Amino acid sequence: MNTLIPDEFTFPRPMLIQIPSGGEKHIELVGAPHTVSMKSGCISLQQGESMELHNSGEHEELLITLSGRGEFRSPGMDPLSIHSGCILYNPPHTAHEVINTGDQVLRYIYVVSKVS
Repeated sequence: MNTLIPDEFTFPRPMLIQIPSGGEKHIELVGAPHTVSMKSGCISLQQGESMELHNSGEHEELLITLSGRGEFRSPGMDPLSIHSGCILYNPPHTAHEVINTGDQVLRYIYVVSKVS
């Protein structure tokens, strides 16, 4: 028995999530009520397309690039290049946008989790 977890707390069950093969710009992968605080989705951006400037609020975020090339832009800092095989961390309360700067579809998975 774990004394750090209250007896009344029930964890969600493990589940397998299939990564979509593409198409739609934004597809939610997982979220409430299937997780404790995590949300995830798959983003597909066409050449020149972007996820406009937004802020993840109290959530920290991982971007896991599946294919293509792009830039992660945040006011006050130089753009960060993202590409297939890289993971980017974005802290809470950080405005940002992702832009497809390549000549192929930019696909990535985002995972956000609320900071307690």
